[in-house]
Amino acid sequence: MSFWYDPILSIQYLESKGATQFVFERIGEVLNEYGQDFELQRVVLGLSSLLKVDITNYPQFILGLLPNLLKEMIKLTTKILSIREDADYEEEVKT
Repeated sequence: MSFWYDPILSIQYLESKGATQFVFERIGEVLNEYGQDFELQRVVLGLSSLLKVDITNYPQFILGLLPNLLKEMIKLTTKILSIREDADYEEEVKT
């Protein structure tokens, strides 16, 4: 959620600790572990905040990730919709 609050400060902090690449690689690894739409929505909001910042503020590593970041956000949004549709369908079946 720190990306949502202040993406520039979050990246600067990660860079100061030498952890930017590790954190972004780890985010990619754990995305499939999220199963609820609320969790996924928070991830999408955090990642989308990275897109609102002037790209000159980012290290080269982040710039290289932007195209894949967009693809992952689309996948996550699709997964959120699927989860919600499944929940709606289950609710209809119950009634």
